[in-house]
Amino acid sequence: MKKLILNYNADGESITPFNVEIYKQNVLDIYSNLLNRGYEEAIINISTELAIDLVRLLVVEDEIDLDEVQVIARFEDHILTMDKNGIFDKWPTGFLDMSERVCRRIIKARVKSN
Repeated sequence: MKKLILNYNADGESITPFNVEIYKQNVLDIYSNLLNRGYEEAIINISTELAIDLVRLLVVEDEIDLDEVQVIARFEDHILTMDKNGIFDKWPTGFLDMSERVCRRIIKARVKSN
């Protein structure tokens, strides 16, 4: 099966809400090339949670078909496989959890100040 590999690391591309539509089109173009040009795998280097969440959304909305392509994320020494619900089979500490950690600190600080 063909593979779309998401390398999640500090050296990857940064996606913001201001360039998300361009990124979405780039991912769909890469997916199309995987299907139509004979490539066995494509690697996307990314450094933001939003980038992976967008791929998860494309899978859930059936714009990426997991019957045709396996979506894998690489994080540190972990290999994670995405299912058709956009969920990874593993969720190691540090993987897509920065927003949650910041929100927890905000809540703790607010509770402490009251």
